[in-house]
Order: sequence, then C-alpha cells, then structure tokens
Amino acid sequence: MAEQPNHLPLTGVRVIDLAQMYAGPLAAAYLADFGADVVKIEPPWGESGRAAYNLPLPGKESKPFLALNRNKRDIVVNLRTPEGQAIVHQLCRTADVVICNFRDDTARRLGVDYETLSALNPRLVYGQVTAFGSRGPDRDKPAYDLVVQARTGILGSRRWPDGTPLAFPVMVSDMAAALQLALGISLALMERQRSGRGQKVEVSLLGAALAMQTSYLVRLETLPGGLPGGPSINTCYRCADGEYLIPVVITEDEWRRLCQALDLPHLAEDPRFNDYSKRQAEAETLVELLAGVFETRPRDEWLAILEAYGIPCGPVRPREAVFDDPQVLANDLLARLEHPVAGPVEAVGVTVKLGRTPGRVRTPSPLLGQHTDLVLKELGYNPEQIRDLRSRGIVG
Repeated sequence: MAEQPNHLPLTGVRVIDLAQMYAGPLAAAYLADFGADVVKIEPPWGESGRAAYNLPLPGKESKPFLALNRNKRDIVVNLRTPEGQAIVHQLCRTADVVICNFRDDTARRLGVDYETLSALNPRLVYGQVTAFGSRGPDRDKPAYDLVVQARTGILGSRRWPDGTPLAFPVMVSDMAAALQLALGISLALMERQRSGRGQKVEVSLLGAALAMQTSYLVRLETLPGGLPGGPSINTCYRCADGEYLIPVVITEDEWRRLCQALDLPHLAEDPRFNDYSKRQAEAETLVELLAGVFETRPRDEWLAILEAYGIPCGPVRPREAVFDDPQVLANDLLARLEHPVAGPVEAVGVTVKLGRTPGRVRTPSPLLGQHTDLVLKELGYNPEQIRDLRSRGIVG
C-alpha cells in the first residue's frame, strides 16, 4: 500500500475507484483527501473524464480530471478480458470500498457488480452512482447533470426574457452526489465497525438534485405552490462604474437598514413594502427604483456603505477571481501542485476542515497507468508476469 499520513481519519482504508466523469471520481477524491489509499482503475483508452474539456497538452489530461482525481494512484486494466477482471477481483478481496457508476448491466458484464464483489469480500462497502436510481421506469436511462437539472426543475427555474430555460452554470447534481456518496460511504464504514459487514451505498443524480432544493421542494395542501419565485429585490444591480453587486435582504430589520443605507427611509414605512411577501409581489417596481439608486455610485463605494449598515452583500466577480480572493486564500481553500504534464495546477482544495486531523491534497492527478506496475507488484505479480499482461493488452 502507498505511504499514507498516519494521522488522517481514513488512513488504512483502501478504495477501488472504477467510476468515470464527475460524481464518483470526486467522491473518491474526498476520501483520498483524508488518507484513504485510492486506486483508480481505467481502461486502456482512459476514462471518459480525461477527454472532457481537453487541454492542448501531451497525453490525455483535462481540467476536470486534474481537479477530481487528486491524491490517487492509477492503474490500467482491461475489464473486457477475464484476466483483467481477475486482477480487479484480487484488488477487491482486500479493499474496503469500491466506487462504481456503470449501469447495472455493464457492471455485471464486466464482473464488478455489487453481487459479484460482495460475494468475494463481505466486508466491502460498494458505492454506486446512478442517474435516476435503481428502481422505477427510468432506472436504465443514461443522463448527464443538465438532463437531471431539466427534470427536477432547476433548469426551468431561471429563464431568459423570452421564456427559454437558462442552464445553471454549476454541475449541481454531480457535485452534490459526490458529497452524498462520500458521506454514505463514511457512514457504512462506521457501521461496519459494529457489524463486521459491508453494504451497498447508492446515490443518484436525481436524488442529489432534489436534495439541493430541499428548502424549495415543499408542498402543502393548505398552501399550494412553492416558495416565492419570479422577480426579487435580491438581484444583481449595475453600479456607476459598470460593475455589479448583489444585496440580500430577508428580514424586516435588514429591509429597514437597506432603506437607510440607500437614503430611502420612507420606503421602510411604505405599506406596499412592509413585509417580505409584499416586497416579492412588488419586486419589479422595487428593483427599478433600487437600480436607479445603485447607478449613482461605483460598486466599491456602495459595498462599503452596505457593509457599514450590516447588509449582507457582495461583488459579482468572474469565476477566475477566486484564485486571488484574500478570503479564499486566508482559509486555505485552494491547492497548488506541480503536475508532470500540465505543470503548476491550482484547484479547489480540502474545504472540510478538521481541527486535529486535517485533510490535504498531497499529490496531483495521476497519469494514465502511472502506478500499474507498483500496484500489481503489491498483489504479488513479478516483472515477467507484468510484461506478459501488458504485451497482451490486459494492463497498461
């Protein structure tokens, strides 16, 4: 097993990462951040995530792959061959966790379904990511994040003026499913300490997308409809310098302080706007009024005023700006590593902070098959056997 920091919570836990693309690999990375020895298994042509948003770099590397596969070792095994399946089965006999996002029929064909692997190792925790869950009429349908956003109302909640749905610029269900899977696996490992038995942990993109809307997806017979939607005063305002900011006002006290900050004290007492629901109903009128005020000063000046009045607010900044944000840097939320092909890489680091045993990003994402020989040697294969397997396309 690779050297692992001996103080991390998951030191000694071995994870076999068979997943591709986003949710499964990121869940494995979260476990690796806290000491798990994650062995990523890829086909000879590389997993699908290596080709997503490819960079003009030698080899198969992409920005998402660089971010989602930190702290892992990588081996190439051809699961379409009996010998390849035998290697993976050997790994799984002593592993603690397997992560897989193949559809059930594919997993069975490749010999990595839950029934097969749990029979080999009853202590195995098997984490599975599906698109729509393991039951129901759509259980076998493929999907990506945007398909699930569309189905669960996320995509339809924002629209252009002509009514065209506006895609959310974050992979909501993929990123949420990764967090859910890491949590579920951790719980199953904790339960195993009592029972001595593993179990299957399933998350779906569908379920993750619903979970991200927990505060909105509430239906009451006595109060039809969801939370207030449509226009809101909590929107982006253009300032005199062409930059944007967003204030967020929910409570009545915040509304009164916003009126004071904008030198509009009469609005706080106006009966048309004196509670949240009324302000929602009159949002178009209020937004037009507030927009005219915000256009009179540059953004940073308004931010200083709003902050002085205790109004939650922030500048609207480009995504790249987070790499230089002093608050992000002060909280050590980014990781910087040297990748052998991509060079210096900055990406989101460990955002869950443990006081005594903090996780960290120790190694960059691996090259395709970078650790094949090492892992096979740990399994007992000698150099001649490894050369034979490689010559026949079983490993790479």
